Amino acid sequence: MTSKPFCRWCGKPIAKKTFGHWFNSPLPQSREDAQRRVNGQITKVNRWPSTIDDKQKAGKIFSANTWDGGSYRTVYGFFCSSVCAGHYAENFADLTGEGHPRWQEAIDKAEGRA
Repeated sequence: MTSKPFCRWCGKPIAKKTFGHWFNSPLPQSREDAQRRVNGQITKVNRWPSTIDDKQKAGKIFSANTWDGGSYRTVYGFFCSSVCAGHYAENFADLTGEGHPRWQEAIDKAEGRA
């Protein structure tokens, strides 16, 4: 996918598909140092608290999320959530009066036409 996708119901951007990376010793001290050790664009870094007792880890990066520059979450297809997908489907059914062929079969059966 080359352009950023947006939810077809609310217009919110579809989330990027990211991957987590955990670092071993030596832990990166900066975002740039972490970037050199992973493939993909870093979207988030997680650091040890500076108040931690282990001074070898304090303030250093222990993990990072990366994005490949083109993948987006497709859990809900063209939508940012199942709620938006449901709203879209409900709106479509209301506007068109149409449904899935199984729905039409059920209506026909209930009305004695099948």
